[in-house]
Amino acid sequence: MRCLKRSTLASSRALSSLHHKPTPANSSKAILNQDPGVTGKHPTISSKPIPLAALKAAPPALHTLHTRLRLADYDLPPVTLARSLICASARSQYVDNAALARFGAGVLQFVAFNHFVTKYPRLPPDVAEAAAEGVLAERGLALLAEREWGVEEDSRSALARYLEEDEEGLLLGKLRYGVVRPPPAAGADTAATPSSQEIHDSRQTALATFVRALVAGVYAHAGLAAAQNFAQTYIVLPRASHVDVAALVAAAAGPHPVRALANLCAREGWPNPVSRLLTEPSLASSAAAAAATDLLHDPAGSEPADIYSALPSFIVGTFSGNQQLGRAQATTVAEAKRLAVLDALTQWYLAPVENNTSSSSIGTHPGESEIVSEQ
Repeated sequence: MRCLKRSTLASSRALSSLHHKPTPANSSKAILNQDPGVTGKHPTISSKPIPLAALKAAPPALHTLHTRLRLADYDLPPVTLARSLICASARSQYVDNAALARFGAGVLQFVAFNHFVTKYPRLPPDVAEAAAEGVLAERGLALLAEREWGVEEDSRSALARYLEEDEEGLLLGKLRYGVVRPPPAAGADTAATPSSQEIHDSRQTALATFVRALVAGVYAHAGLAAAQNFAQTYIVLPRASHVDVAALVAAAAGPHPVRALANLCAREGWPNPVSRLLTEPSLASSAAAAAATDLLHDPAGSEPADIYSALPSFIVGTFSGNQQLGRAQATTVAEAKRLAVLDALTQWYLAPVENNTSSSSIGTHPGESEIVSEQ
């Protein structure tokens, strides 16, 4: 619950204004006016609630998105969905999603972290946090909202938005945002047209902010359990498959994976790990490899050969006592040893919940020659 505790008291009080219970108008306005956007760049400039007349004039996109995400199952009304689509950078006359997005980010961090530590109980906390960050990356959330949820955006020009300000009710079902630009340098032209990169980054940020805000909306109307279910079903599970947890484990092992494996064995009370050469190239294979090398330097050779299949290949296993923890294959002994150690670490930390054995079930092989282990 550490991520949830990071949410500010102001965000929590702002969320309470979404419930049907009446709250003092003055306090709600003060809170929403003071709460900055999720990026801290655009404070909320209006606390005007979305009127019922504007909601009735909303395009079908609002109700279509509401139905597509099955938000009625979470007791989330269309008016909260409409608010979630209004970013602080849009400078709308209606209240925006800044407070919602800030609280929703904490809920998402908790759900994503809990997903990985539940699926992989042995996973180190720092690796689980890195995996959660991969799931909740801004670009991934933006792609989720655009391609899988089908969120539409307000694509009008700034002039058109200014002239049609009184007709904002017609755009409540679309994502509304403004281009976020860095502070201009001294003497720079502040009226310059935004670059394509600035437009792209602003759009991506707005889509991700909407996803965070919607999670907070579900929490406000249906509670924490429902918000966790919504985040797990519609956000974490679709995005978790795109995270390479094995690569994160390898990165956490650092440049000396053998040392990390030795520390693991010491912690579990196992014998120190050693690497053993399981198979090595035969003399015939070595001769074929030499012939392939000669062929590379003799372009006038009469017959082309498959030189890649002739390259030597070493298979190395990593053992703790008589138990094989991992194995790998490479063209050099040193690289095969490194990959075998990483395979052992990966198999241990990514073991499924039902696997309570302390190591892999792969047995030893007869006739193995031992390589001096790195302590």
